Amino acid sequence: MTAIHFTRNASLGSISAFAFCLALGAPAALAEVLLQSQGGEIRLLPALPAEWPDGHANGLCARGGFEVSENWSGGKLAGAKIISKLGGNLRVSSAVPLTRADGTDLKIATGENPNPFFAVPPVKPEVVSHFIETQTAGKASAKAFLYDIPTSAGEMIELKTR
Repeated sequence: MTAIHFTRNASLGSISAFAFCLALGAPAALAEVLLQSQGGEIRLLPALPAEWPDGHANGLCARGGFEVSENWSGGKLAGAKIISKLGGNLRVSSAVPLTRADGTDLKIATGENPNPFFAVPPVKPEVVSHFIETQTAGKASAKAFLYDIPTSAGEMIELKTR
């Protein structure tokens, strides 16, 4: 069994820098495995490890004022509940097709996300080496299903897999 010991460091006043990074970095890394909200969308279970075939996560905060709870089985998303704190468009991405819990189909997302809280600042084009381009050419990425869901403040959206 591995144990992590926190030590007092007089220069920091309480705990060492390592312990501080571990205390904040580890939960953030785990949250990124379960939920990501960059690029104008919320990605459900973007990097679920094979060692976690079944489970759930509650209360994950995402950009745009959304709180996400999700559950998975067999290594795939089974369902999610998303609370909209501010209202506005919810753009959600999943590796599996989704529907509302009541069976209503979701609108396929197109164009930019109109929610201003997801606005992506303009950036210069990335510099990619020719070597990387040739190594990745022709390789298929995982298919993602992308949906737009209009929300109002305080509304809970319940999603399930099709």
